[in-house]
Amino acid sequence: MLFINDSKSTTVASTCAAFLTVLEYFPPREIVLMIGGQAKKTSWEPLLRLLDEQRDRLRGVVCFGRDGGMLKRELKRVKIDGVETPNLKSA
Repeated sequence: MLFINDSKSTTVASTCAAFLTVLEYFPPREIVLMIGGQAKKTSWEPLLRLLDEQRDRLRGVVCFGRDGGMLKRELKRVKIDGVETPNLKSA
């Protein structure tokens, strides 16, 4: 299993860019996206659309931190199940 820490992705746009980079450089691998912390007031639509389009490569999504529950609810809108955990350590 390969772990990539992209804690620099603090916006939806940077998370999308990081996800696309992983898709490109690690084509045969399935991805578990760990996303969380404190959400910015922005639209999640670009990320939700990307995850929906790439669901065959998406093994799971772990939502954590203060806004983990909100992120999990956003994922449900595109029928992606997320797992909520209180923090990154417990993920």
